Amino acid sequence: MKSYRLFFLFVLFLLLFNEPVLSIVNRAELVAGIPLLYLYVLVLWLVLIGAIAYALYQSEATEEATVDE
Repeated sequence: MKSYRLFFLFVLFLLLFNEPVLSIVNRAELVAGIPLLYLYVLVLWLVLIGAIAYALYQSEATEEATVDE
């Protein structure tokens, strides 16, 4: 199950980091003094790290629950 979650995250973030989506946010706008594209990539990268950590944590908790029973 863990490998399916990680593969899904890989495909999802591969699409979100791809050129058509990046061209949508590639505008000359500043958000809190940061260019929109840089902010998008940074936030998406942080969400990716959090999603991977959550997927691994959930799979570890599930494995421990099945071992205890």
